[in-house]
Amino acid sequence: MEQVTLSPGQRVMANVSTESVQRRDVVHGIDAVGFIDYAEPSRVKVAARFRGRIEKLYVNFTGEMVREGEPLFALYSPDLVSAQRDYALASAAAAVLREDAPPGEKQGAADMLSAARDRLRVHYGMTPRQIEAIVSKDGGGSMVTFYAPVRGTVVAKEVQEGEYVDEGRVLYELADNTRLWAYLDIYETELRFVKPGLPVTLSTDAYPGESFSGKVTFVDPAIDPQTRALRVRVELSGTSGKLKPQMYVRGEVRVPLVRSLVVPPSALLSTGRRNVVWVEIRPNTFEARDVHVGFREASGVQILHGLEEGEKVAVSGGFLLDSESQLRQPAEGGVQKGHVHD
Repeated sequence: MEQVTLSPGQRVMANVSTESVQRRDVVHGIDAVGFIDYAEPSRVKVAARFRGRIEKLYVNFTGEMVREGEPLFALYSPDLVSAQRDYALASAAAAVLREDAPPGEKQGAADMLSAARDRLRVHYGMTPRQIEAIVSKDGGGSMVTFYAPVRGTVVAKEVQEGEYVDEGRVLYELADNTRLWAYLDIYETELRFVKPGLPVTLSTDAYPGESFSGKVTFVDPAIDPQTRALRVRVELSGTSGKLKPQMYVRGEVRVPLVRSLVVPPSALLSTGRRNVVWVEIRPNTFEARDVHVGFREASGVQILHGLEEGEKVAVSGGFLLDSESQLRQPAEGGVQKGHVHD
């Protein structure tokens, strides 16, 4: 074993200090880069419920904020006029039936009214309030106003006022900008550690020194063949509106590991083929110990084999000890104990 002995004065001059090897919880940090986007469940497409002409646009610009229930557009259709007239007639017919009318006649009138109402509600997208207003308007109007189904930002507007549209055509896309996801790319060497539920810390150049938190909610089932990376989805919380869609971010996925022996990073000397730690085996006498390491984090290095809990290791001055040990090796490659010269 390589050993070096120092006098108390030499130890002070060489600035050799020690710390005890500790067993503690280890957290492996996986660095990743990615971007911010709207949460998919918060994106809503608003389509034309029937063929007709855009009579009025209430929201005209991409990027506008809309409240839930705010009018988006009004759609005109001759077929709508006919459907509303049918409902008004069915409602009037049901209202004039005598109390002593046969049950079959009453049921038939009720069925016709229900079918006319369902057609307006399901096919034409009219609200109950709009449907009930038809009777008071003597047949209703010639167009239907459609309202925003959610609160959010208009991320796409695909129509102009006066344009004719077909049934099913997408006119707007809305997204709630208070619900955001981050997509991070994890290299396949870290794949075995990543799973849903892990905490994530995000940072961006837009807010230096500030961090945002989230957790992994989904891991893609396949690796991107071009980047050799695995994409994970992170659900964010408490962003205070600072993060914006398509903003680039850096992330750290924090993976808790089993309790392990840990030494400060400064205690480890790596030569390429060996990882060495200098252990104080007696007062002011140090022995070079080969160790097997696991993860290297800023907070410490995981030691798999080679040390025992409670042993004292040099956390500063290790390079001087290693240099003195090399000087004390005889030409034939033997190893002997040495004393540092003043």
